[in-house]
Amino acid sequence: MASEWQAELSLVRANRSREDHSELEAAQAKATVDRTRAEADLVAREEQLVAWEESLLQSGPGPLYDCVLWNDGEQWRVLIDTDRDGELAEEKKLRPFGVAGEYGTFDGFTTTTFGVQVYDDGDVLSIVTVSGTHGTHVASIAASHYPDAPERNGIAPGARILSIKIGDIRTRRSSYGMSDQRAAATAARYEVDIVNASWGGQSAYQNGQDSNSMLYRRLVERYGILTVLSAGNEGPSYSTSGSAGGEVSRVLGVGAYASTEMAHMLYAAVKDSPDAALQFSSRGPTKDGAIGVDVMAPGQCGLPTRQSLLKGPK
Repeated sequence: MASEWQAELSLVRANRSREDHSELEAAQAKATVDRTRAEADLVAREEQLVAWEESLLQSGPGPLYDCVLWNDGEQWRVLIDTDRDGELAEEKKLRPFGVAGEYGTFDGFTTTTFGVQVYDDGDVLSIVTVSGTHGTHVASIAASHYPDAPERNGIAPGARILSIKIGDIRTRRSSYGMSDQRAAATAARYEVDIVNASWGGQSAYQNGQDSNSMLYRRLVERYGILTVLSAGNEGPSYSTSGSAGGEVSRVLGVGAYASTEMAHMLYAAVKDSPDAALQFSSRGPTKDGAIGVDVMAPGQCGLPTRQSLLKGPK
């Protein structure tokens, strides 16, 4: 497989070398400080592409799946040979997730679910899977729905979830910067009722004036979207409220606590313990005098997870 991939990559690079690269070469010839933003972006894209290809030469391309994409006159349709047996007739026809909410599952061994999106008038097919468990974990607490087992339901069983990925792998899964801005814009475009962001980070100023805090404040003020954010995991010291949940007055900042009943049921406590914040939960007040945490909620020992991890003996 490695030799086949190396030969294929060599062919791709040979074909690419015949294209017009005059703009790229001109940008590369300039000192970094002299490049325009467009030129800097062009050079960065080329460097990223080369680095990605070099990494594939070391590890190989990973699993390869045959895909068929067509337009039926109204919508895009996709077939993917999920078990790689060459039989497409048994596969599920999918429309883009953003259009129809349809999804598929890879072979019975991985059981990984995926959705598809189509871009550039059919030139690009994107197969979208999760890269972690946190989104599924939070969404299940909020809206899991088991009509035959209501004790497994979430807080709002059956609520519709718009999943927006904010962890950008190009910045080591950081959720700050452009990924947050795209997420806020998507939430506003789809006119969601509630935004939940169960993440947080340290705040240097704790005054709600950093770019991240202002972004979520505008989401509330301009679009009337109730925004619920984590107060942070920087406790137990005072004044550890994080950005943006612990310092923005317009959002609902949530801290983590355990009740006496939870201590017995979830932590096997022998003696009664008072209702109290969990040690890791951030606390107020902020440096500008705000309370820092608006409400406390159970913050541990909930364990929904994605399907692909539920493998092995039952």
